[in-house]
Amino acid sequence: MSKVCAVIVTFNPLPSLAENLSALQNQVDALVLVDNGTFPRWPAPLQAVVKKPGITFLPNPENLGVATAFNQGLRHALSQGYEWAVTFDQDSQPPPQFMAGLWEAWQACPLRDHVAVIAPQYWLKETAPPASPAGRPAWRPLRVAMASGNLVRLQAAQSVGWMDESFFIDYVDFDFCLRLRRQGWQIIQATNVWLPHRLGARQKHRCLGLEFGLVAHSPLRRYYNTRNRLVAYRRHALRFPGWFLHDLAWWMLEMGKIALFEDQKTAKCRAIWLGLHDGFSGVMGPVRSATASLLQPSEPPRGFNSSPCAHG
Repeated sequence: MSKVCAVIVTFNPLPSLAENLSALQNQVDALVLVDNGTFPRWPAPLQAVVKKPGITFLPNPENLGVATAFNQGLRHALSQGYEWAVTFDQDSQPPPQFMAGLWEAWQACPLRDHVAVIAPQYWLKETAPPASPAGRPAWRPLRVAMASGNLVRLQAAQSVGWMDESFFIDYVDFDFCLRLRRQGWQIIQATNVWLPHRLGARQKHRCLGLEFGLVAHSPLRRYYNTRNRLVAYRRHALRFPGWFLHDLAWWMLEMGKIALFEDQKTAKCRAIWLGLHDGFSGVMGPVRSATASLLQPSEPPRGFNSSPCAHG
């Protein structure tokens, strides 16, 4: 079992970050915390956490994007002689034996020398954790993986030029995985390892007498998601048609969800249109100020809409 450095990217973290870091420190050899320009606004107790032994703190003067921040942490880990790093969102708290489970999956894989990323399975924090059936194989191949909780081989990350910093946020991890696969690296999932995860603002909805929950994103995230999704499609759709068709189907479902259930429909539709425009035009990096001003919602959130399916 190799030594591992954890890399966590923060942006206006909640006080729960301290507990998340403690849970992680017990399972890794070192920890790199990269903040995207928000450290001066952290409460004093949370600022004190970065001074704990075993934590390297890399504060950025402004928000440089999640891709740049992850790359800073990964490069630091490589410079310190680590072969592997595990990447986390600030909201993720690994359960006990999380890292041991990732290593178990890697050791069970006959292609372990070609594995670049070992990913966990995820469940939404607001729901009950699922059970792992007995006797299930310890690993399975994946097309792509979300960044949080991924064990990354640093040699592989370096070989493909790290994460694409022009994406800023959204689809950074999917593009990274697909570029790894283009170079012959493998992405696998530890089937018996679960990580609680938060994907966005969870909203309750009622439709035809049934109540259920869906995850919603802001207009700004819809812009990045659309723009970067389009760029990823242009790069990888022909090479990985299965991934492309699966992701496209999910995109169509998200469009329907916005139309039927979500607030701020006008702002989100405008964000999608602007994302398409910039994606086709090759405009990348952080959103331009002129574009950001167009993404401000013009209608306030409502408790219920007038359709047969309402949200609350």
